[in-house]
Amino acid sequence: MRTPPLLLGGALLLWAWQTGLWWIALPLALALEGSRFSSIRWNFDQTDLNRLWNLCVVAFAGCTVYLLASAEDGLGLAAAVAGSRRNPASAERAGLAFRHLTQWFPLCTAPMILAAAWGRLETLPVSTFSWYLQKRRPDITTTIRIDWTYLILVVAGASAGDTSPGFVPVLVAYFGWLLWTRRNPGYRTVWFAVGFSLAAAAALFGHRPLQPAAAWWRDMESRVLSRLFQRDTNPSESRTSIGRIGVGKGSGAVAFRIESDPTNPPVELLRDAIYSSYRRTVWQNPTGADFGDLTPSTLEGAFVVGPETNGLASLRLWLQPGRRRLLPTPPGLQVIDPVPADLLATNALGMFLLTDLTFAPVTLHHGTTPRPLPPPSEVDLTLPDSETAVLRKVAEECGLVAGSSATEVRRRLERFFLERFEYALYRGIDRRAGPTNSTLESFLLTNRRGHCEYFATATTLLFRQAGIPARYVVGWAVPDREGSSRWIPVRQRHAHAWTLAWIDGAWRDVDTTPPSWSEIESKESAWWQPIQDLFQRTVFEWNRLRNGLSSPQRWLFGGIALVACWLLFQVLRRRNWRGGKTGKGLATGPAQGSDSEFYDVVRQLEREGHERRRGETLESWLHRIERSHPGRTASVLPLLRLHYRLRFDPSGLPEPSRRTLREATGDWMLQLRRSRTRRPDADSAAKTP
Repeated sequence: MRTPPLLLGGALLLWAWQTGLWWIALPLALALEGSRFSSIRWNFDQTDLNRLWNLCVVAFAGCTVYLLASAEDGLGLAAAVAGSRRNPASAERAGLAFRHLTQWFPLCTAPMILAAAWGRLETLPVSTFSWYLQKRRPDITTTIRIDWTYLILVVAGASAGDTSPGFVPVLVAYFGWLLWTRRNPGYRTVWFAVGFSLAAAAALFGHRPLQPAAAWWRDMESRVLSRLFQRDTNPSESRTSIGRIGVGKGSGAVAFRIESDPTNPPVELLRDAIYSSYRRTVWQNPTGADFGDLTPSTLEGAFVVGPETNGLASLRLWLQPGRRRLLPTPPGLQVIDPVPADLLATNALGMFLLTDLTFAPVTLHHGTTPRPLPPPSEVDLTLPDSETAVLRKVAEECGLVAGSSATEVRRRLERFFLERFEYALYRGIDRRAGPTNSTLESFLLTNRRGHCEYFATATTLLFRQAGIPARYVVGWAVPDREGSSRWIPVRQRHAHAWTLAWIDGAWRDVDTTPPSWSEIESKESAWWQPIQDLFQRTVFEWNRLRNGLSSPQRWLFGGIALVACWLLFQVLRRRNWRGGKTGKGLATGPAQGSDSEFYDVVRQLEREGHERRRGETLESWLHRIERSHPGRTASVLPLLRLHYRLRFDPSGLPEPSRRTLREATGDWMLQLRRSRTRRPDADSAAKTP
């Protein structure tokens, strides 16, 4: 390594101080600095280096997956996925997770710096770090140094997180040491001290004017990250997509998973939020944000929310962790087991709000009887003035007679929408609402095509037109179970809207959206959905494993350990350790490249008294000779790369390059002999009076 002694080890200690990873930083620092005092070197060939870099890539991918799946201590991106745009703390946790990935990068790339420290090559081929160059350009000879790059990564990793109070002064002192070791010898010490003192003062005290800019950057980072993730349901307001047909309402991404016994009766709908007031395509709930905390009803921490009945079934919801989110519930909910959240709250309309939900299932027990909710009020019969005329006209078309029972009104509305309307996500521009009629009027009288929000809004208002209290509900339509599997993935496109009507003295779900909607939505799925499902399922299973919620934990980590041991064995079995003097472990027969003409140059320089230091590489040795005797090794330094290829490249040295090495070293030896023959003549001429 070309870095000054103890500099890289000091950076690793700084990194361990800030990350707490002393268990890896101390052995790594000792290994890197200890390589300076040992002549043992490892003969890494290109295959070994490629495998080591692949190991680094696997480690980096593993750290990324860990952060994606992490939900503990609010550090994970999974917590941000569950957050909303209005929750900046969720996006701030996502930024913190990215910073943790920066902190772990020196750990992921440690195998490569160890190979550079203990290998015979100080520079590594650039193709090692590119799969494309490994496959398409195996003949490329460009090499790079990674010791200084790794030093930068370590310092960046130490500075990425929330640093300790004394970190900045220590970092300034460290950079002073670094600059002192690399200073120009012709630069006066006093000017170096003055310049560094000014730079240190700027580092220690000059950051304060930049604090507003740093705060702006952190805020922008949070806002940008928050836009990558979904918006949670707002319990106070639901802005429908009425009037905006043309865009699919959801993707194929899995929103949450349901785990239930296949023998349990199926659940068709899960309620998220309920709204009572409608105005210009927006459903609102004036009291929707008035949540009150619930206290457990049993000593075990369960919440009894309805009268228990016989034959209760149960299901487990695996929700995305988050700071605040609504709990999807079945209509017949009776009991909620202890929840993996700090608080469980509810409101007058029967919604449930979870606070600081962690990664663990929420178990719900339900029956066939609807859960009792508070009786309707006047707002559940209120109609918007702008829609009164069209609602009266459609009620006459449906045959809704004043005084009809709620059951009869439900039957007529279900048949009306099933026979005369069509589910659609798209419609032509010429069939949109005109300037003199509302979008809902256009849907009911002209187009008669729309998605679930159209049907749910129209059904709720028509119930009210018939004198039946009704509310608007958003939630999820549970898809059919695939075979006998106990897992049911609920996707974003399964988000649904329907009506809650007061029928026979209870609030009952009424869904008038044509049954074809689910099939039509499924056709909108992207071609990459299987890949997305595989990734999400992998993250989900990893989350279960690392939180102790799945039994085969030991098998997974045992498999990871076996794969790592196999990769290391593939590298170790290819070469033996070779000492600089003992020569133990050398293979029988002549080694590759042992006939290199470059050894003639080495022997000649040693005869001249240029002794190689212990553990000193050829490149460092030749540079040292050139500094002390300018022009002595300048012409043979470019030949060192050809010599290394002849010695260590498994494919050997091509014949044109081999000829170049042979002829160039011969010319250097010939010039050496000529200079010796001319020197005595010049001395005798100088002695002649």
